[in-house]
Amino acid sequence: MRPAKTLLRGPDGQPLLPSATRRADGTPRFLMPLLPPLIESDDGIRHLVDRELNYDGFERPTRDIIDAHLEAGDLFLDIGAHWGALSLSAITAPAADVHAIAVEPAPLNLTMLLRAIILNRVADSLIAVATAAGQEAGLAGLRFASTMGNAITTQCDWKGRSGLQVPVISIDRLLKDLKIPAQQRIVMKIDVEGLEPEVLRGAAATIETGRVALIIWERGQEYRSDAGVRARAIEVSRWLAGLGYRHYTLPYHEWGGPLIPATDDWFFSNIFSFAPDVQKRDVYPQAFAGRPPYETVHRMQRSPERMATVTNMCIEAGSSDGIRWADPAQLQPGAETRAAAAARFIEPGSRILDVGCGAMALSRHLPSGCTYIPADLIARSDDCVVVDLNQGHFPSGSFDVVAVLEVLEYVHDIDGLLRKCRTAAPRLILGYRPLESGSPNQRRSLGFFNDLRVEDVEAALKNAGYGIAQRIAVASSTIWCCEAA
Repeated sequence: MRPAKTLLRGPDGQPLLPSATRRADGTPRFLMPLLPPLIESDDGIRHLVDRELNYDGFERPTRDIIDAHLEAGDLFLDIGAHWGALSLSAITAPAADVHAIAVEPAPLNLTMLLRAIILNRVADSLIAVATAAGQEAGLAGLRFASTMGNAITTQCDWKGRSGLQVPVISIDRLLKDLKIPAQQRIVMKIDVEGLEPEVLRGAAATIETGRVALIIWERGQEYRSDAGVRARAIEVSRWLAGLGYRHYTLPYHEWGGPLIPATDDWFFSNIFSFAPDVQKRDVYPQAFAGRPPYETVHRMQRSPERMATVTNMCIEAGSSDGIRWADPAQLQPGAETRAAAAARFIEPGSRILDVGCGAMALSRHLPSGCTYIPADLIARSDDCVVVDLNQGHFPSGSFDVVAVLEVLEYVHDIDGLLRKCRTAAPRLILGYRPLESGSPNQRRSLGFFNDLRVEDVEAALKNAGYGIAQRIAVASSTIWCCEAA
C-alpha cells in the first residue's frame, strides 16, 4: 500500500477529497466535497474515501478503461452517478472536450453532485439530471440504503412502500429532450442496483445507431441473488451481442489487468461491452502497490457441480476463470511441492520465465544466481508480466527455461502455448495432471478445461519442437523436463 494521502480543506473548512488520479503537473484531476458525518457512518462514502486516499482510487480500473477509450468530443453518460466521481474523471480525461451527463435520483446524492460541479467549475461540461433511468417514463419509489446502495422499485406505490417517488425517464428520451446530436459518440456507464437491463432497453434506439462505443454496466449482488435479474441481464447481453457488442470483465473488479471474455457466472463485476468497431487493449495496467487488497467477501463459493458449470461456461466462451485466480487461497495447494520438484531441473544462473506463476513458489526453490520472471493473469508482484494465455498473450523476450506448472489444464489452445514456449526458450519444465487421475466430468469440477493423457501431452510437446529428457511423478501431477529437439 502506498503512503496515504490526506483530505484537503476548502475556504469554509469543508473537507475535500482529492482524486487519486493526477494531472501532468501533479495536482488532482478533481476534488469532491464531503459531508463530515458520512465519512465514517456511510459505507459507500467510507469506501470512496478509503480507495481515493489510500490506494489508486475508487473504481480505478474502470476509470482507466474509460480514459483509454474516450475520444475528443465524446459524451459520457453516467447513469446512477452517486456524487459524480466517474463523471468528474471522464471530463478530466486525457481526451479533449469530453462532456458528461450525470443521472441521479437520490436527493442527497444530487446535492453533493451539484456541489462538486460548482467546486470544480465544470458546469459547462457536466450537467446533472434529477431523475432515475429505466425502460419507460413514469414514477418509481426510491429505496434508501447507503448513498451507494439506493435503488428504485419497478412501479409507483402510493401506499407508502417508499417514502419518496422519483421520476423515471428512458435514455433515448433524455438524449432527445437534451437535443444531443444524433452523431454524438457516447461512452455509457450504468450502476443502478439490478435495473441495468431496464436502462439498456430504454436506450435501445440510441444503442442501435452504433454510436455507443462502450457500455459499462454493473453485475452486482442482485445478479447473484435474484434469478429474475440474472435472466434479464443474460437476455440483454444476448441482444447486445446480436448488435455486435463483445462482453468482457476484469478477473477482479478492483484490479487492473486484461479484460477477459465475460460468461454468465455469478461473481460481482462490471461488464465492459465494446461496439464492433472499438478494440480493447490487451492489458490495462495498474501498479501492484497501489491496488487495494483482495476482499474475502468476493471469494467464490462453489460446489463441485457449480464449478463444473462455470468451467463449461469458460470453455464455451474461450475465457479464463478470473475470479478463481484472483483469490490467494486458490494458489497454495501443492504449489511448494511442485516447485521444489521442478527446480531440480534448473541450472544455477538460468534466466527463468514462470508462466502462470501463481504464488511464485518456484522463486523460493531456485538454485543460486537465477533470474526469475513471473507471468500470470493476475499481477502477483511489481515485476509480474500480466498476460492472458487464453487470448494468445505471452511475455516477450528470450529465456533459458520456461516453467509451466499445472497451468496447461486451464488453457484452451495447448498447441499454441507450447509453440510460444519453444520460441521463447530451448528448455521447458511442464507440470500437468493427466486424465488418468480422474474422469472428464470430475476434471470439470476441478476447473480443468482439457483431458490429455500422458501420451497426448508428449505428442503435443513433440509437435511443438521439444524432446523429453525426463519425466517424473509428483503427487497427482506429472512433470516433464524438455529440451529443444
